[in-house]
Amino acid sequence: EYVLRYEGSGPFSLRGLNVRWAGPTNQAADVVVVCSGEADIEACRFRGAASAGLEVGGGLVLRGNVHGRVAACRMDNNGYGIKVIEEAAPTLVDNDCRDNAWAVIAYLDNAGGTASGNACCNNGIHGIVLGGDAEPLLERNDCADNGDTGIAYNDGAAGLALENRARGNRMHGIAVGDEAEPTLERNTCENNRYGIGFFDDA
Repeated sequence: EYVLRYEGSGPFSLRGLNVRWAGPTNQAADVVVVCSGEADIEACRFRGAASAGLEVGGGLVLRGNVHGRVAACRMDNNGYGIKVIEEAAPTLVDNDCRDNAWAVIAYLDNAGGTASGNACCNNGIHGIVLGGDAEPLLERNDCADNGDTGIAYNDGAAGLALENRARGNRMHGIAVGDEAEPTLERNTCENNRYGIGFFDDA
């Protein structure tokens, strides 16, 4: 289920739109899904994505081999604010993402790209969560006051986390588990219960 879905081969552009899922909340549903092409999304608001069990809806879902740019958008009251899956590799910059049930940004599967200067605050579990073999660049993101962890690396996730700020999170600023192998450089962790935690075979 979704409000808007794009599957074309050319560029896909959204500007200044407020898009909300207003359907049933007892089944998983996304708000906007981009499956292919080059996305150019700016100054939009995506909200209301619903979740059912472990099937988590996203305000904006970027999948397939999507690339392009998402800038200055607001994601709130979703399961995930932005879900980047499969082999998508967008640039996410200066987005304001808060009050989502699971996390602001989820990188899964073989996703990549860059997240820079995003506000990832007041979410139910994580600011940014990475799983599968995702390997994005995370730089200068502010991950604050989340229910568990600012930035969480799971499975075989990797990539560089550079100059991010993780503050006021209930558990860890940055958590690295399973077989994840990120490179962490010049990140600031303050006022979390724990700073940086390594678990399992990480």
